Amino acid sequence: MTSIDSTICFVASSVFRAGGMISAIRLWDFVFSPSYRRNRLLLLFLPAALLCLWLGDGLSVGAASSGSENTAELLGRLARSGIELAAVSFVAMWIRRTIQQRRARARSPLPAGRSTTEVHGDALIAPDLLEASEQFLRSVDNGDGERVQAAYDPEFSCVRVADSGGFAQLSRSRMLAFFARESGKEGRSIGHAIPTGETMLYRAEVIGDFGFVLLTRRKDLGSGWEPMFYCLIWKRDEGQWKLVREFVHQRTVPKAL
Repeated sequence: MTSIDSTICFVASSVFRAGGMISAIRLWDFVFSPSYRRNRLLLLFLPAALLCLWLGDGLSVGAASSGSENTAELLGRLARSGIELAAVSFVAMWIRRTIQQRRARARSPLPAGRSTTEVHGDALIAPDLLEASEQFLRSVDNGDGERVQAAYDPEFSCVRVADSGGFAQLSRSRMLAFFARESGKEGRSIGHAIPTGETMLYRAEVIGDFGFVLLTRRKDLGSGWEPMFYCLIWKRDEGQWKLVREFVHQRTVPKAL
């Protein structure tokens, strides 16, 4: 009977420990992933993790001891188990997210910083505006901060919204800071290129001295591939197109740069 009871306690303890590990991983997702952070219900994994920790640890000790442990020893053991659970679940979460990101990049049709631009069959296109837009997109994909700066109007700003309603308005200086950083001894400005897939351009229309471009892109912002919807507003300045506004609708919550 004792061996049966020990086996039952071991199995039950393993089940509760596994439940605690899963709950802890989900809590780390809530902490580090903006897409998970929108779901406040994930906070319910905190009491679930604590309950599983207590039950799993208690059953494990109960199967191996006579139950003479005092309160201080019990609390100390639970604290150590909690720290171990937090550390192991963090490592497991980090490994899982790394594997997911690598798989997503492996499924990308193009390497990071390169993309294809297609024009929709029914699109209304102004050739010079299309050319300016394609050059700008290539500069962005290649992380060419100097060309991006040349395309930006002095009054440029970028407005981003997310599915959950997240909102960010980024100035010209903030956007350029995102692209430019020092490259070692050369002091050359290199870019921060984001993995980008297909681009579909639906409209490039000129009204007076302003141009309006609608397009979609597929990007990996760190949480997997997602569609992004763009409206670019250009202004003709001495025969050259300058980007005045960039409106973006994306899935994940935008961050200030």
